[in-house]
Amino acid sequence: MVAPIYIPVVALGVSFLLPLFDRFGKKTVNGLFLLTLTFFAAAALSWLSYFSVANSPVIHVFTAGFAPPLSINLQVGLEEALLLAAVNVLALAGAVYLLDHLNAAGTKARVLFLLFTLGMNGLVMTRDIFNLFVFLEITSIAAYALIGLDLKLHSLAAGFKYMIAGSLASIFLLFGIILLYQASGTLNIDGMIAANLSAGNNPLIQGAIFMLFLSFFIEMKQFPANGWALDVYQAAHPGVAAMISAGSSGAIFFALYKIFPLAGDSWYLTAAISGSATFVASNWMALRQKQATRLLGYSSVGQMGLLLAVLGFSFYYRQPHTAYGYILAALFFNHFFAKAGLYWIAGIIKKDKTASWSVLLQNPLLLFFFGLFVLALIGFPPFAGFWGKWALMMNLGGERAWYAISFLLLGSLLEAVYYLRWLGQAVRGEPEKEPLPATDVPQLTVTGLFALISLAVGIWLGGSLLPKDFWTYAFPVILAAVVFLFDGFSVYLRVSASLVVMTFLGYYLYPTAQGISFYFAFIFILGGMLMLMASLYKKERSAGFYPLLILMFSSLAVLTVADTLLGFFMSWELMTVSSYLLILRGRKSREPALLYVLFSLGGALAMLAGFAVLQAVRPGAEYWAELAHAGDYAVIIYLLISLAFLVKVAALGWHIWAPDAYAEAEDDLTAMLSAILSKAGIWGLLLLAVFMGAP
Repeated sequence: MVAPIYIPVVALGVSFLLPLFDRFGKKTVNGLFLLTLTFFAAAALSWLSYFSVANSPVIHVFTAGFAPPLSINLQVGLEEALLLAAVNVLALAGAVYLLDHLNAAGTKARVLFLLFTLGMNGLVMTRDIFNLFVFLEITSIAAYALIGLDLKLHSLAAGFKYMIAGSLASIFLLFGIILLYQASGTLNIDGMIAANLSAGNNPLIQGAIFMLFLSFFIEMKQFPANGWALDVYQAAHPGVAAMISAGSSGAIFFALYKIFPLAGDSWYLTAAISGSATFVASNWMALRQKQATRLLGYSSVGQMGLLLAVLGFSFYYRQPHTAYGYILAALFFNHFFAKAGLYWIAGIIKKDKTASWSVLLQNPLLLFFFGLFVLALIGFPPFAGFWGKWALMMNLGGERAWYAISFLLLGSLLEAVYYLRWLGQAVRGEPEKEPLPATDVPQLTVTGLFALISLAVGIWLGGSLLPKDFWTYAFPVILAAVVFLFDGFSVYLRVSASLVVMTFLGYYLYPTAQGISFYFAFIFILGGMLMLMASLYKKERSAGFYPLLILMFSSLAVLTVADTLLGFFMSWELMTVSSYLLILRGRKSREPALLYVLFSLGGALAMLAGFAVLQAVRPGAEYWAELAHAGDYAVIIYLLISLAFLVKVAALGWHIWAPDAYAEAEDDLTAMLSAILSKAGIWGLLLLAVFMGAP
């Protein structure tokens, strides 16, 4: 196994050697450059493999052979290994994506990229606070230069703004370090934490912590000190913006995570409030954006705000390494892979106006990747964001943090609005007459790789949260994938494959469907099969129609056997997203489909809030039967959960979405929505009546 010290040693050595190899030609320089990044990624993955074995000891590196505080030490444990693996895989993929751009700028561009990668690795590994400052400077300076590589005025201006903001952050960080060193006598982070500096409420210590936090708030682009960051995300090359949004922001967040124990409860709550405000404000301002890269910038800032809020709550409620550790990992990696992928797609199609993203219709594979990344960031299953937000709401509900739940759910809904609007523009926007630029195979490959990783991480995290029943609730996705394999064949073969998988689903669910749940499962499965047979008249290719139908019908069927709250919510969300994508197939359905899915998501978030409130009276509640013990919160829980069901049945007052959605959906789909989908709300209301009584 490679020692962690080799990362900075090799990075610096190759950075100095690359200009010397320039005389041997571009291929030699690129080979050495990519080989170095491959070495970093392989080393990080080997550490992750090492720590996947239980009780593997943490790796410590002491420079000069002395223990702290007489030396700088590096540390790699499970948390560091996870971050290092992600950062270095991103660096390698980002280098492949940016290779032509870096070649055009010369050898110095590869050197800057290596230094940027070195800085991110150092921020994750170091346990010395001054060394952390040094690595932060290396990362920031390399980022300024990478932004300005193309020498365009707006890029240079954005890089200059970044430099000014970074300089201010550095000044505050350095002053804070000086004061903490004076108080503790050590620069070692663990030594400072052990000194419990915040306990005495010393004004100098509080001032030092304030300066540290202010520095990281600027670097993480928190509201309201984030105006400069939006210009950076918009002006930078999309490949560079991906590195900053996912890579350096993630490494800086982890650095803050390491020094967070230096603060006290008041600072933890301050961080949580600041992060929540950033999450809501950034998503609110993103609603007006029409430029894709700027919209992604607001989203990136908002996601960092969400992570900061979760970090603050985790320490405030004394759970940084338990439940909240899972939440942080899920939300972090969901953003990490999906946001990088979206920036890469922006660079491939070279269209910054969101209205022009209908050009993706010319490349179905890119459109598929775009849809996956968008659904991941909104938080649909089976992506990691879904599991993270569920766990976050349940834990906040257990703490009765009602304001936090309200703010974070509001921010999530706002985020869904602009992402789904953007997805609608890509699928049902005005067709672009200008052809899509020739797709670079390496760029498409790394984008697809991150789509697969994003999906795999979600499945892995979902399996840990639903260890017994995960594959039952994920079964609709598997069946839809099977039907997708037949998507290029005749309609008769596709319908036949769909009928076979629906029959198999009925056989699979039959042992668990009892009583009235059996009758609803029968309605959903048999009704779905009849509708499938009625679609045999279709002559056009109808790409994706049958996989989405199978996803919707099978999710409805699984709803009837879901005895856990999480399993039910997962099936409900799968049913929502599949029905939305089906409605979106209509020629003039963009606005009606958006209205439908926003009403549905609003109802789903209300349901999520209801389940969170239940945790206040039944900590750890997992099953529908526990709703019978809701106690004093029964009324509010009933109202919140029933809202989702009333929206789905288009009850009076919640029916606004229905007329246009039914009218603009494809004709055969309208019958399915009216006859079958609406019964999901009836089933939900029936469950409430069984477990909580009639209203």
